[in-house]
Order: sequence, then structure tokens, then C-alpha cells
Amino acid sequence: MSKQENLKKLVLLSVCLSSVAMVTACSSTEKTESKTNVEDSSQNEEVESSSTTKGDTAGIRPSEEINTNELEGTDFVKSVRYDSLNGYMEFLDSYEEFQTAYPDVKLTKETYDAYFNDEVNVQKMLVHESVRMLRNNPDTETLFVTLTTNTTAYKMELKYEELTKFLGFDVRTLIEEENLSETEDAWKQQFVEKYVNNEEGRTNFFQTFVKVE
Repeated sequence: MSKQENLKKLVLLSVCLSSVAMVTACSSTEKTESKTNVEDSSQNEEVESSSTTKGDTAGIRPSEEINTNELEGTDFVKSVRYDSLNGYMEFLDSYEEFQTAYPDVKLTKETYDAYFNDEVNVQKMLVHESVRMLRNNPDTETLFVTLTTNTTAYKMELKYEELTKFLGFDVRTLIEEENLSETEDAWKQQFVEKYVNNEEGRTNFFQTFVKVE
């Protein structure tokens, strides 16, 4: 075999080896990029999952200083449970419990204490939340409610039949899914305005059903 033929074979072999090396490198790069993309996708999913599962504080705006005017009675409910025909509702009884329930909410102890030291606020909360709970749970005949402040304990045993007799109407007729907007207006007009916001109605309700210790 001549030197010229040997030279041609060497050139062809060199080209083949170069091509194989390039294919191998490209394959390796694609695998690396694919693995990176999978890892990035997994990391993104984990971030999204953690952001969506991070507890929102029951409608309270977190990480901003707020005042009690931005809170509702339900924000202070610690627990609600049911046993046969009875319901049991307990409110948060200290600023420390509020902090535990809503760690991201900036509400000062002074503001919290001032809110619960105001008898009107306590009355409104007890009246509104207890009746709303009976309204929304038609199987409950009696609701036991406990609210404790730094100085006073409030207890209520609210029977559905006695409530209906006291009000002169059935609060459960004020919630109909078919006419929600109309029933909400009726709820506000017939109950909230007369027994929560109105001092005379609220005081009568409170004296009838609530025990203060």
C-alpha cells in the first residue's frame, strides 16, 4: 500500500473519530440540560407549593400593622365543635393565643386589650357570632359559648327555640342559597341592625342569654 493511500485512510479515520466525539459531547450536553431542567422544574414546584400552602390567617391581612376595626368576630373564634344536637364555640382568651393563631398579623397587645375591655365590643361579638352559628347549622338545637377576657368570663347557653321566641322570627329563614343576596339583606335588617348595632336590642339579648362571671 502506498504512502498516499495510508495518508487518505488516516484522514478518514480522524474525521470519523471527530464526528463520534461531537455526537457524544452533544448527547452528554442534552442529558445535562435535561437533568437541569427537571431539577429547576422540581424546585419551582416546591416553591409554588410552599407559597400556596403557607397558612393565610383567616382573611386577616398578614405582615401589616392593623387595628381592630379591620377584624371580625370570627377572627377571634378559637374553636367550634358539634356533639349530637349541641354546638360549642370558644373564643380566644388572651393576646398570646391570638399571636399563636395569627403569627403574621401585627396587632399590638395594647390594641387587643383595649378592644376586649370595651363591653360593647364583647356584646356585639357574642350576639352576632352565636346567632349566626345557630342560623347556619340547622341541626344544632343548643349552642354553648365561652368568652374570657383579662377580667371577665362570659358564658351562654343559647337554645334555638328560646332564640326564636325572643326574636319573634326564625333566623334560619334568613339564609337561602337561592336568594342569597336578598336573605343577607334581610339578615342585616331584621337581626344585625336590631340586635347587634342597636344598643337597646343588644342589651336585651345580652341580659336574656349571657351570664357574666
